[in-house]
Amino acid sequence: MYETLFKEAQTFKRQIVGVDEIKKDRDERVKALRLEIDTLQGQLDKMTSEFAASKVHAKSINEDFVRLNDTYKTLYMNLKLSNRVRQ
Repeated sequence: MYETLFKEAQTFKRQIVGVDEIKKDRDERVKALRLEIDTLQGQLDKMTSEFAASKVHAKSINEDFVRLNDTYKTLYMNLKLSNRVRQ
């Protein structure tokens, strides 16, 4: 009778140890995934701010292009007119 109880207790101990190992493994994986999420979130934040800065820079470049293109067209027309007057 005591042997049976002892064997059952040993079996339960092994099961508990097995469950504890599974929990420990799960907790380690969860911790690793949380660290990865934090890293990825940091990269996302950095890339988001860089993207916003790039959009502002692109808008500025486009505005400069439009302004310079208008200036070029005006100068071209003035030069063309001045050449006609000389002839």
